[in-house]
Amino acid sequence: MKDWDEADRREAKRLREDAVELLGDAEFISVEVPPDADWPAHAGDYLIGFSDVASHSFSDLIDATVDWLITRDGVRDATREDRELVCLWGELEPAALRFDLLAWWHQRLNQIVNRP
Repeated sequence: MKDWDEADRREAKRLREDAVELLGDAEFISVEVPPDADWPAHAGDYLIGFSDVASHSFSDLIDATVDWLITRDGVRDATREDRELVCLWGELEPAALRFDLLAWWHQRLNQIVNRP
């Protein structure tokens, strides 16, 4: 039992450290419009990219991001394509989308940092 408790404490400490790192990195989420008109429509209207730290340490938050995105006005659909990429279909302003994503993530990362 002690070994599990210690492993849980180490994991919680690592997650807090990773959350602090992301809170100090304004570039851990990117929102891009596909590069040209030849981009396949099935690949999304927007590409949302996540840093290595975000995608490896907080995979569950990326899944939750997709769930949150599909509830937003202007979003027709969103899917997680791989560990670091979410494709989104809809009519949104990319800068506003990125701002909202960062605010949503910062709220959750702060909860992780401030856990007892």
